[in-house]
Amino acid sequence: MGRVVILDGGDLSNSFRTALNTLADAGIQMRPGTKLLTRYAVIVIDEAALDDAVAKLLKAGIKVQKDAS
Repeated sequence: MGRVVILDGGDLSNSFRTALNTLADAGIQMRPGTKLLTRYAVIVIDEAALDDAVAKLLKAGIKVQKDAS
């Protein structure tokens, strides 16, 4: 599994919702462990879809990064 981290860039809850909708529209399924926290959000997806997911989220204007762990 791969993890995408959304950094707090203003309205984190709105960015999280937009990210989930963007990935769902692209057919990328979220896995258990996806969560919204106070300072960041984590989206867990299959490793094979990680690069595609990051590209789609960046294109949607959401500040994300791949988790190193």
